[in-house]
Amino acid sequence: MMDSRLQTRVKDHLDVLMADIRPQPSERKNHDFSYRLSEALFIIEKQEPHENSDVITSTPLVKVLHLEEPEAWALYVLNDESNWQAYETTSTAADLAQALVAVRSIIASKASEQLIGDNV
Repeated sequence: MMDSRLQTRVKDHLDVLMADIRPQPSERKNHDFSYRLSEALFIIEKQEPHENSDVITSTPLVKVLHLEEPEAWALYVLNDESNWQAYETTSTAADLAQALVAVRSIIASKASEQLIGDNV
C-alpha cells in the first residue's frame, strides 16, 4: 500500500505522463488516455468511442502494482484472453521512474500494434 505522500508523488508523475501522451484536445474525441490510482496500484487506460456511438469505452493498457518488501513496482499487461500477466521484459522496476519508462514503452508498443493492425 502506498502512503499518502507516495500516492501524491505518483499522482504528480502520472499527471506529467498524461500531459505527454494525451492527444491534442481536438483529437481526444477519437482516442484519449486516463489513469486510475488507488492505494496499491495504478492502471493506465485508453479511451475510445464505441463503434458509431457517443459512448466512450475504456481499455486497460498497463497495471502497475506497488510492492513493499522490497519496495518495487510490478508491471502487468493484458494477454490475448484479457487476463493480467507480468510484463515480459520488465516484470518489476526498482523505482517509480523506471516503472514509468516501462509504461511509456508499453503504451508506444500498443500504439504501434494498433497502427499496424489498422493498416492490414
